[in-house]
Parts: sequence; C-alpha cells; structure tokens
Amino acid sequence: MSNINNLKNILPEQVTVTAIQRNISEGGPQGQNLDIALGEPSYFDLKINDSTNLINGSFDSYCIDFDAALTFAGYDYNGDGDTDDQDVNLPTFGVDADETDPTDFSASVYSSYDTSIYDELTNRGVQNPQNLGMVNWLINNQDTFINQGFSAADIQTAIWELIDGTPNLSNDFRNYFTDMFGGISDANVAAIVIEAQNNADFVPQEGEKVAVILVPPDNNQIIIAGVELSPQFLASLGDKVFFDTDGDGIQDDGENGVEGVTVTLTGGGEDGIIGQGNDDTTVTTTTDADGMYKFEDLNPGEEYKVTFSDLPEGFEFTAQDQGGDDAADSDADPSNGMTDVVILAPGEENLDVDAGIVATPTGTIGDTIFLDENGNGTPDTGEGIAGVEVKLDIDSDGTFDATETT
Repeated sequence: MSNINNLKNILPEQVTVTAIQRNISEGGPQGQNLDIALGEPSYFDLKINDSTNLINGSFDSYCIDFDAALTFAGYDYNGDGDTDDQDVNLPTFGVDADETDPTDFSASVYSSYDTSIYDELTNRGVQNPQNLGMVNWLINNQDTFINQGFSAADIQTAIWELIDGTPNLSNDFRNYFTDMFGGISDANVAAIVIEAQNNADFVPQEGEKVAVILVPPDNNQIIIAGVELSPQFLASLGDKVFFDTDGDGIQDDGENGVEGVTVTLTGGGEDGIIGQGNDDTTVTTTTDADGMYKFEDLNPGEEYKVTFSDLPEGFEFTAQDQGGDDAADSDADPSNGMTDVVILAPGEENLDVDAGIVATPTGTIGDTIFLDENGNGTPDTGEGIAGVEVKLDIDSDGTFDATETT
C-alpha cells in the first residue's frame, strides 16, 4: 500500500474467528476450506469470517502474549465420533467451553501499524508493542526459515521475544514444542530475532503479508494473523477529459477525448484528510491520446481530489455535475478545475471522475469611423470613412495584435 498507516481505516472492527488446528504442513492457497493447507507450518491456523469480506479466509497465525492462555482441545472435525490424529487440535484461547463454543470466538481487529493498539497490549502486560513492525518482516520470511530447518516453535518464540520479552520456557513447554513442532533451538530463536531487528524498517507491499492483530474479549490470547495485501486492499480512480462539443456538460457519444491535459491527484496523506496538517500527497499524470487517465494503488478511506490543468489554448471547463449521471457528467469545478472529495472503498475502481471542456467564448470590439459633419455625435448616413487602419493591442504591452481597415 502507498500508505500502510491507512490500513487501520479499512479493516473491519469485529470478526468471528474459527480455530482450525495447531498447524498445517502441506501446501495450499490462503482462504480455502478448513481441510486445505496454508503453506509452511505456523504456530496454529485459523479462519476469519469477516462480514466486509476484506479478510475472509484461513491464515497462518501466532500468539503475542506468552502469559495468556492457549490450550489445545480435540475436535471431531471428521465427524467420526473420535478426536483422533485424523482430526484437528483446536486452540481454545482460554475461552470457556461451557459458555462459548471453543472453536469460535469474536475478536476486535487492528492493524499492526495502528499505534492505538499499543495501549491495549501494554495494559495486558505486553512489553514491546512497538516492535510489531519487525514481526511484519518475520511473517513474510517464515517460509525461508522453515525451509532452512527452523521450526514453527522457533518462530513463535522469536515473536514472543520481540514483543513480550524473553519467555521463560519450562521443560514441559520445551517438550511440548518437541512433540508438536519437532523441537525448539535457542540459537535459532536468537538468529531470527537478530534478522528481524535488522529489518525493522520493512513495510509490506501488495502481495506480501501484514500482521493483523485479533483481540478477543477479556484477557484471552491476542493473535497475529498474516494477511496478504491483495488488490482488494487498494483502490483506483480515473477516466477521461473530453471535448464537450455541444456545451451541455454531458459526455455524449462522439465527443472525443483531449490529449495532454495535466491531471493532479491530491491525497490526504497519513491522516487521510486533505488540508489537515502538512502530510497531503500529490501525484501527477497526463491524459493519453484518447483523453484517458488513471491512478492506481490508492488507499481506501483516504480523501482524494483530482485537479485538471493545462487545457488547450482557447478552452475552459464546461458546467459541473449536469444531467444526474456521474459516469457521464463533468466533475471539475469550472473556476479551478478541481473535483469534490472522493473516498474509495477497498477494491473499488472509480472510473467516473471526468472533466469536459468547451471553447472559450470570444468577444468582439468595433464600430464606425465617421466624419461628424453635422456635429450631432451620431454617425449619419454617408458620414463613414473608408480606408482607416485600426490596430488592436490586446494586453497593453505596446505590441499590436491585430489590424483591420475600415
């Protein structure tokens, strides 16, 4: 994303989370059914049910708080009446099985780049929430570590160390890691931590993962889910500058595009609001041979305005917002070439931001050179004088711009 801090403005406030299993070791795409794998092993996997459809799917996941409850309970996933090895082991996250189905729980959603989550984490005893940026680098490189022989337990412990301080792993805990993940190595954990610290400035881009923080109610385990920044997290806008031949303010069939018009996109910057603070952004392009333009990789929820300038000589903007069809009207204010504020939804492609131009009306100046023989101040019949040269200086610069003869 061009502004990762804007992610907090588009994530859903609440989601329903389904714990899938401890981890899945076989390959498979994100977002598939529960029995489809997610890639290299993580600490556990879960499925998010998001009513906005922005972060629906199944995701590799890790824990933030070493001290919060996270236990694994058998679940008859296959429906055969037995929670055996062919079924899945579900983390209950400390949710009371007598009150809530331990496989499902609600959670508040935060971006790992949203500093407002810091107080929540600190209040729960998490020591270094400011290191979440390092975790973003780590979850994008977890497969590299796994392929080098590191375990998911090594990665989970490194995350704890980065965010919550060095965990005190008991022998029972280490034995559990050995049984479930093939072991844990202090040297591996240290190596991961150093690499993450060396890449603290990492910012995920489209196609990479961002750590989304899921906060269940009460003091239950806080979760990191690695969510891919797919195109649905971004937006775009654009369309056309057109010759409004009939001057009605509407883009009609047969009205051609205008090449070479400068189009400037102003964005609200980090705070998302144009004119607030000094963080506004600008990007400029020009219309192509068909009068088309487009700005891509834009941040949903951020304010944008489009300004059209450098029109062909002798043209001005047509009337704004005529006809009631936003796809066919002109959106540019005739006084300054600027549109109203546009706010895009995740994944939206708004191709209705147009500008029409018309020929600037021209005026005339002139009358009659006459010899006022009767002194009445009015040119009477026969008093006109032919052959008088009349010169016009348009801008009063001493240079004549046109000459006519009576």
